[in-house]
Amino acid sequence: MTELYRSANLCVRAAPGADVSRWFVTFDHFRHDGDLDRQGFGEQYFRSRGISVVTIVGQGNHWYQYPDMAEALEAVRRALATARTRIAYGASMGGYAAIRFADRIGATACLALSPQYSIDPRTVPFERRWPREAGLIHWATQPEGPIRIRIAPIVVFDPRSDDGRHVSLIAMDTRLSPISIPYGAHPVTTYLSAAHLLTGLIDAVYDGNLDPVVFQNIARQRRKSTPMWIGELARRQPAHRSGLGEKLARKALAHYPDMPLLLHILAQILTSRHRHGEALEIHRQAYMLSDRDIAYGLPYSWALDLAGLPRDALDIALELRERYPAEAAVSEWVVELHFRVGSLAGALEQAAWAMRDSLIRDEAGSAHYFRLLKRYRESRHPRFVRRVRSWLRRNWLRNDAASPPTFGRGR
Repeated sequence: MTELYRSANLCVRAAPGADVSRWFVTFDHFRHDGDLDRQGFGEQYFRSRGISVVTIVGQGNHWYQYPDMAEALEAVRRALATARTRIAYGASMGGYAAIRFADRIGATACLALSPQYSIDPRTVPFERRWPREAGLIHWATQPEGPIRIRIAPIVVFDPRSDDGRHVSLIAMDTRLSPISIPYGAHPVTTYLSAAHLLTGLIDAVYDGNLDPVVFQNIARQRRKSTPMWIGELARRQPAHRSGLGEKLARKALAHYPDMPLLLHILAQILTSRHRHGEALEIHRQAYMLSDRDIAYGLPYSWALDLAGLPRDALDIALELRERYPAEAAVSEWVVELHFRVGSLAGALEQAAWAMRDSLIRDEAGSAHYFRLLKRYRESRHPRFVRRVRSWLRRNWLRNDAASPPTFGRGR
């Protein structure tokens, strides 16, 4: 691969394939791993098919609101200036970028799976899935505004979720080629792959012969025979129909008994029905089969706490904290669990370390930990702030404070 652009924020790489007149330009989705040298979205697939691809990856999950984004996009435009076809492609956060930046790279086509219109809370107050990431972006200084794109993006989405509301906003700014798949989930990539439709979709866009209406009809016809769709339908059942949700989840799981996502859906339903014994074992299976992924580890820890096992929940949370030291949700949960098991000292060290680490990474999110500590002080521990200040004075700049403390687990 050839590196087209690199900064502290972004890395852009190009991998020419057999046909260098046609290129995909992919924008990465939300990742817990912020390494700029990681593989880009779809990179392995396109390279294995011999399709020319440019991948754009960012440091952190900031919806590509970087000060040097224009320079990175210009590097792509220059590199592909002689290409006949340039397809902007991404899912979720990457779908947002594919639409927003298609014109900036000179795209001749755009494929966006489950994109957002924005995650700025002032623009989309209904969007609550990524509150911390939205809070870290200095939206006032970014020229987001209405979407300006000359081509009609192909947008595949689940209209029964908040994604449908985002697509409605996108459609107010520009014409679209929409493909709606009810209960296709977020991102719809998972459903398309499980229904064996993703490759065909990519090929049709690449060849320029996609018929959105025909593809939508095929995608909808395959839903009831796709366990992933059945699992999503199970997950969406309201509380008064949790019995039906459990039945559907077990039906989906019968087809793929070792799939972490389907195990997770069933476990969540059982937890909501207070059948903690069954739920915890299934949560554990999902966590282990996913190689201890945070997406299954945090719900497992939450379920342990709901089952009255906060110490076991803390063990899982600390394991996740070690694997995902920059993940705010884990840090906050570790602090909370220290309080729940009665370890004020452990909560103090964990919260103060998280604040320091957040500042080292130059994230505005560090202020959140100050607010978190203030809340505990006001609601539970009147003298807590004095202890925070004392700890910070003693430890703030210590070199060995660059790793999570293991002291004070309340055992």
